[in-house]
Amino acid sequence: MAVKANRPVFAALNLLSENECHGNGIWLKELKLPEKVIFETFSGYESKSGTKIPRDEGCTVKYGGINIILYSPSWNVKRLNYTLAHELGHILLCHTKDGAAEEAEANLFASALLMPPCVLDAMKERGSLKNARDAARFFGVSVSCAMIAFARKPVKTPYDEKVLSAYKNRMDSFGRGAFNLDIFKDV
Repeated sequence: MAVKANRPVFAALNLLSENECHGNGIWLKELKLPEKVIFETFSGYESKSGTKIPRDEGCTVKYGGINIILYSPSWNVKRLNYTLAHELGHILLCHTKDGAAEEAEANLFASALLMPPCVLDAMKERGSLKNARDAARFFGVSVSCAMIAFARKPVKTPYDEKVLSAYKNRMDSFGRGAFNLDIFKDV
């Protein structure tokens, strides 16, 4: 299966447009999701299920109609959020096998969810985001993650207007020094 670049971006922005995103960044565990999804640590799952799971960046297991995204609580919060978004991408994109194309789609989904292309592009056009480090600070992601998004080509979706509206106040305050990314303060 070839990677269809717009499919994961549309899925991510559709999810954003259906949530009460106030433009303060996304903490995956707080999103209202269309699928039954539980977030659980590897050790928590192992103790509840009695099943040993090999540690990975993250993984999803299915139990009946429930998707359980497994993660390690010792990761830094930016890496954890990206991993949760990646695994959520596998679920919402209905991936049934584990291949390079599915991994690429899940990465595109995670990138678009955490760094909406319409917001990134608008901020670049304004001159507010001059490089990946600025983007990482604005979106609350790692610099390596922001580098990938910062280099991608613009994509237009039917969800752009709603997502841009949700991010408007934050976009306006970023260049004036009033910006503070506080979504992770209680994590």
